[in-house]
Amino acid sequence: MNQKQLVEIEKAFSAIGETLVEKMERLLPTAQRFYDAVYAQYLEEGAIYGESHEGVMRWIEDLAEIDRHRQAIEEIKMRHWIIADTKRMIKKRNLTTPEESL
Repeated sequence: MNQKQLVEIEKAFSAIGETLVEKMERLLPTAQRFYDAVYAQYLEEGAIYGESHEGVMRWIEDLAEIDRHRQAIEEIKMRHWIIADTKRMIKKRNLTTPEESL
């Protein structure tokens, strides 16, 4: 790569960086409002880990863990339903004669 190409690449990265900074600056007020709403909910729930950023983040992690467990439970229930339904279909098919299945 020659010097001119390196300068052009540097200009491109610089422009991308400036654009990203502008976009992030526009998103900050929305992100702050979202955080404030979550923090208010945390306080309403009793702020069990203390009234701090660390406390609300730990609470959010707990909620995410609860959700992962709920999803796992639903997956297990669905797997059980599929197995039971498949067994019912096999049993029903085995009870019918070849003429009845036509």
